[in-house]
Amino acid sequence: MLLFLLSAAFFLLACETSALVQGVLSAPTRTAANTPQGAAPSRNPTRPPNAPFDFTPIGAPRCVAGNDSVSVVKGSLVNAGAPVVGQRVQASSRPGGEAFGNAPVISDDNGDFELRFVCQGSACNGSYWLWVINEQDEQVSPLIEFIFDNQCRRGTVNFSAR
Repeated sequence: MLLFLLSAAFFLLACETSALVQGVLSAPTRTAANTPQGAAPSRNPTRPPNAPFDFTPIGAPRCVAGNDSVSVVKGSLVNAGAPVVGQRVQASSRPGGEAFGNAPVISDDNGDFELRFVCQGSACNGSYWLWVINEQDEQVSPLIEFIFDNQCRRGTVNFSAR
């Protein structure tokens, strides 16, 4: 009987130790979907977590109703009041995710950009994020979320270089 109790105790201890080790070794990793607004996407491991961004939003993003053929976000990028030409802006259906459509878009000679969101022939609905990236596809601005629905079809967000 003593041998049975010792064997059972050893078995339980081994199971608990295994579960504990498994929990430590396979601790949940942070995914892009859990990335808080303003944090670097998980695919940009070279960015220090608290590093300042090269571009920051000017004021709060805005969004108004529009027709249901397309959801659009327009904006501009400036540096000390001058347009930032050739800057890349990325969009995705999740924070830091794969590019939506043909994004990134490039700012024009006035520093303006426009992202269009069309899903199955009409305006996209749901959450979409955008952010400014550099030539190495690294995030250089906070993530900006737009939630498209019949109240939000025409978004605006402007960025200023630091």
